[in-house]
Amino acid sequence: MNKMVIDASVVLKWFSKEGEELAKEAREIHKKIVNGKIEVWAPELLLTEVLNILARKKKLENKWLNKIMGRLNKMRINWVSMGADEILGLAKIVGKYKVTAYDGQYLWLAKEKKCKLLTLDKELLKIKGLAMGLENRV
Repeated sequence: MNKMVIDASVVLKWFSKEGEELAKEAREIHKKIVNGKIEVWAPELLLTEVLNILARKKKLENKWLNKIMGRLNKMRINWVSMGADEILGLAKIVGKYKVTAYDGQYLWLAKEKKCKLLTLDKELLKIKGLAMGLENRV
């Protein structure tokens, strides 16, 4: 089974009509996750990021926020929490790749799980060997 780490940029496309081709490709990943065809990992931070964007930028009503977040929470995503023990590894990633600690969590997890990060973030896509775009998906 293929495995990957996903970030909020991909998850947000599941609920988006903007950039229809990318949204379609992201929804294909969603289907594979739901059907158990790929093993997916994400830091718990993803939930906070998605909620923040849907509430603050997209201004979704509470009923939709609750529905979307409930669905995400129940998906076949292996959620990983970052604790004090992982901070040194995260610090190395942040220093090496010059990324935010938030983005660094996704990269750290990809390194830990020996897989790639699926992202739409242009800066993260520059990190060859750790990040891939939807065009490289499984």
